[in-house]
Amino acid sequence: MSSPASGLDERRQVRFTVTADEQVERQWQWWQDNRDYPHVFLADLADALDRIATLPASGTLYLESGVPNLRRVYMVGIGSHLYYTFDDQEVLVHALWSARRQHGPHL
Repeated sequence: MSSPASGLDERRQVRFTVTADEQVERQWQWWQDNRDYPHVFLADLADALDRIATLPASGTLYLESGVPNLRRVYMVGIGSHLYYTFDDQEVLVHALWSARRQHGPHL
């Protein structure tokens, strides 16, 4: 019999929508062109991806989008949110969106 904590070590596969992948590429390029320490972008993104792969329910529910069960995590170093959904097998990243904007992404 498995314990309630047994699922905590299981990592879900993380996939990106085409839109999210393009947003990551665009922001990464901007960081390389405009920041002295672009590695901050990669470190923050890697930490967020690790978090949602291992503890996907830890993100905050984002109810303004109309996408059922959409969650987001804030990445302090780059000032952006990662928007995603998940099931038992995988996490699907829908958007990487600057928290400085006055609204969330159109999904």
